[in-house]
Amino acid sequence: MAPVFVFIEDIQKAIDSDKKDIVIPKRARISAAALDLIRDNDIRIRFAKDQKDYPLKAPAEPMKETMATPAVGRISDGDLEKVVDKVIRRIKGVKRRESSETTKKESRPADDDLVICRCEEITKGEITEVIKNGMKTPNGIKRITRAGMGLCQGQTCQRLVAQILATELGINPTEIKPTTDRAPVRPISFSAFSTG
Repeated sequence: MAPVFVFIEDIQKAIDSDKKDIVIPKRARISAAALDLIRDNDIRIRFAKDQKDYPLKAPAEPMKETMATPAVGRISDGDLEKVVDKVIRRIKGVKRRESSETTKKESRPADDDLVICRCEEITKGEITEVIKNGMKTPNGIKRITRAGMGLCQGQTCQRLVAQILATELGINPTEIKPTTDRAPVRPISFSAFSTG
C-alpha cells in the first residue's frame, strides 16, 4: 500500500468546513505545517480502521521525479520567489543569531574559564549558565553540572558554588541550604557477606 501524506491543504479544507474531527489512516505521514495547523486549531485526529474510511486519497503511484527531470508547471514563478525569499530570510536570521552569539561569547566575563570544581573540571561559566537557565539550588546545580560529585564530594567546591549562586540570585550566601550529603558507597564482595 502506498503511503498516505497529510498536507496543510488537507487540514485547511477541514477547517474551512468547520470540522474539529479528522480521520486519517494509522500509518499516515503528516507534514510539519499540517501538524502546526492541527495544534493551532485544536483539531482532533482519529485513526481510520482501514483505507476506505479515509477521505483523503493516497497518491496512485510513488513519485518518479528526480533532480534531473523536474516537474514542469507544478510551481509558479511567484510561488518559487516566495520560497526563495523565505530561505534567504532564514539564512539571514541564522547568521544574525550566530553573530550575536559570538559577541556574547566575546563579551563574557574573564573569570568564566575559572575552574570551580577541580574533580569534575566544571568552570564558573558553566555554573552561571545553569543558574541563568533556572537552577536555584545547590542540589540542582550538582545534578546538572556534576559540580561536587567528584572524589572530594564537594569539600573544595561546595562553598564556591554557593557563593556563585548567591551572587547570581542577589541573596546572602547564608540563605542557601547546603547540598544533600550522601554516605560514601563502595563495592563489597559476596565473600564478606558469607563469612559474617
